[in-house]
Amino acid sequence: MLALGDIRAVGVARGGATSEFSAPLPAPARQPIAPRRSGGDGLRLLAIEGRERPVGEALAAFGPAAIAAWRWDAAAAQWQAWSQYAPDSLRTLRTVRGGDVLSVALAPGVPRDYFSTEHIEGVGAAIQLQRGVNLVSWTGRWTTAAEALNRLDREQPGLLSIVEQWDADEQRWRVIWPAAQGAWLPPKWGAPILRLRATQSATWNQNN
Repeated sequence: MLALGDIRAVGVARGGATSEFSAPLPAPARQPIAPRRSGGDGLRLLAIEGRERPVGEALAAFGPAAIAAWRWDAAAAQWQAWSQYAPDSLRTLRTVRGGDVLSVALAPGVPRDYFSTEHIEGVGAAIQLQRGVNLVSWTGRWTTAAEALNRLDREQPGLLSIVEQWDADEQRWRVIWPAAQGAWLPPKWGAPILRLRATQSATWNQNN
């Protein structure tokens, strides 16, 4: 992985290989990708950040371990699929962009964490929400769930029905909206994985 900051140190192995070290990535740039409980089939949920690009490029850090990926198409109410082992004609998912959430099939032995170099307090995207279930992420500045969702509710009253966030530690969806008694208060958002039920189609502007 390329260092994000100024190089602070260089390690040289006996054979001449080098390792470069810089300041560590901030916490929201680190995404845990532990397997989901359901099925135990090696599928991981991953929030995509940054510009629109081919799926293979977005998952390049995993190399050949990235077997396949699926993205929920809320408008068509179906999954779009990609695999580096499938011919291009069979891929219904070709590009991804910041705000997308993928279900990724990874080979055994991949690192537990995915490090993104795309999102360092970047400019937020305009996320298109469809009526019903949306799998999306937050792409704006680091903030709390309450701040972001309360603002969306003020701008578009009645749009939000239920919002759940994937808890990677407990490997389950947890309700964060409405913020009734017992709702989960997640840590500050970096690139959360959200399952958002909308009452109508709308644009979620995440620029501020």
